[in-house]
Amino acid sequence: MNRKCFVLTSAALVAGCLVTSANAAVVFLAGTSSGSTTTWTQYASLADMAANTGGSAAGSSGSVLNTDGVWTDGSYVYKTTADAIGIGGSYNNIYVRYNTLADLNSDTGGTVINMTQGMYYNEDVIAGGTNGWIFRTASFGGGTNVGMYAFNDMANLLANTYFYANGFTAGAVDGANQFWAYDGTYYGSNVVGGVVTGFTTWPSGPDLYNGTNATTISSSVGFDTNAHFLAIDSSLIGTVPAPSAIALLGLAGVGMSRRRRA
Repeated sequence: MNRKCFVLTSAALVAGCLVTSANAAVVFLAGTSSGSTTTWTQYASLADMAANTGGSAAGSSGSVLNTDGVWTDGSYVYKTTADAIGIGGSYNNIYVRYNTLADLNSDTGGTVINMTQGMYYNEDVIAGGTNGWIFRTASFGGGTNVGMYAFNDMANLLANTYFYANGFTAGAVDGANQFWAYDGTYYGSNVVGGVVTGFTTWPSGPDLYNGTNATTISSSVGFDTNAHFLAIDSSLIGTVPAPSAIALLGLAGVGMSRRRRA
């Protein structure tokens, strides 16, 4: 469903007290919420994230709303959100691009990019996968009817020029399951009864939208439907503050909560 969107001139700038970043390597991120704060924990593997094993703090944010999406294309970190005048109700209408996760956390130096087509809160952008393709899940009316758009690159996403728009059998687009990608591999969370019960991996974009060649691992950590998940090069995390009391609780598996986007 198309929605014409508005223009925002700039993102807010907020300073932070930061320390050194990790060495560059792929890490898996879980962002859990406590009140208005999203706390990020990084893990060395998907299995570690599923078990909440060996996690370390990757900063926290007060600028990520429950209705926002967070994703990466391998070069930048993005927030899917609405501007100050925005589209009320069920839609986001802009992307904000940041150089690092730390910049997103502090809402510093963001570049605002207007969408040609608005997105329901329960829709994900999936970038960093096969051949540079970018996917956008589509809920077709806000229910559980499943679909997907596929774009050749970021420019085509922004122009809403897609090469595929059809069914999607890898999981429901209902504000619960979340999808992301890194270096050609695709990932999704499996939510049952409001709780993440596992994570699924697909080896290619066609496997994702056809729901084929999937591998699933279970999780009993208790991530709920408000958690954000990412796979990201650790160089994109940026510099992060020392762990706060909230972050330490997150590492212990306390207060797990994921965004509810519609």
